[in-house]
Amino acid sequence: MIKAISYTSGQMWKYYMITAEDFSNSDKRIFSQGIAPHGIALNQDLKSVDNMYSAYNQQDLINLVEDAIFL
Repeated sequence: MIKAISYTSGQMWKYYMITAEDFSNSDKRIFSQGIAPHGIALNQDLKSVDNMYSAYNQQDLINLVEDAIFL
């Protein structure tokens, strides 16, 4: 829903998947290859999340903050 609102309002909002543990293989597949529902409706390859991060260690959190700050 957040990605659809961002798209229709013409703004660049980022949406991340963040977990407290390391990702499973199925999590990686779903969130890295999944197309957002509004992308299906528009017949465009619009990802449901911009990136995936694990809060598993400090470096992952640093990467998240850097990605969020630098568009």
